[in-house]
Amino acid sequence: MAGLERWRVPFIFQTAASPMAFLKTKPSPPPVNLLDLKPERRYQWNRLDHRRVVVLVPKFGYPRLLRWLAPRLADSTFKINLDEFGSFVWECCDGATTVGEISKKMKAAFGAAIEPADERVGVFVQQLLRREYVAVKA
Repeated sequence: MAGLERWRVPFIFQTAASPMAFLKTKPSPPPVNLLDLKPERRYQWNRLDHRRVVVLVPKFGYPRLLRWLAPRLADSTFKINLDEFGSFVWECCDGATTVGEISKKMKAAFGAAIEPADERVGVFVQQLLRREYVAVKA
């Protein structure tokens, strides 16, 4: 037993609350209803025709790098072409309209072709959020 003394945990790791208290993570935020969020566009966009848009996403997020590379590049933005449904959602992402309202507008505009509208709009807005093309307001 005398040989096991050297394997004791150092005093700095021993706390009154828990031996591993320093590994605790922050509490997770409360769940948010996606249909209540108000997405807002972050990038410029152009209209191709009356139903489709192109989102212009900058290739570089660093202004100094862009200033140096811009003269050497043919174009400093990625052009993201959206279909009719995506274009409709993109145009509605104005920061004042909720995702639920966008879904209702899509049902009125496209009818049965968009069903199930809530799920389709929700998935598309989640993709826009993941890629940081839109920001949300609660």
